[in-house]
Amino acid sequence: MPPTSTVNLDQLYPKLVHLLLDPVLVVDESGIIVFISDACEQVFGYRPAEMRGTPILDYLHPDDLERTLAAARRVMAGAPTSTLKTVTCTRMATRSLSSGLPAG
Repeated sequence: MPPTSTVNLDQLYPKLVHLLLDPVLVVDESGIIVFISDACEQVFGYRPAEMRGTPILDYLHPDDLERTLAAARRVMAGAPTSTLKTVTCTRMATRSLSSGLPAG
């Protein structure tokens, strides 16, 4: 019989996400940020508490809105993912980032 693990993955996973250097964001169906990892402060210039509860679209460059929304709809429909380059508006400046959304 294999040994029983004492690792609680439900507790470990959020801790690991916060250690990543890339920001991790989770948005609900209406586009509101419900989770954001600690890396957002380094990348976006906002503390997680400032971004949580705000629309994700507030942080995208207007030229990227339609393409990003179309990619998000594909992801929500279960389409495979690749990389989508977007321009985000940070507290300091505008920068180009890649996400796990499908390009297209």
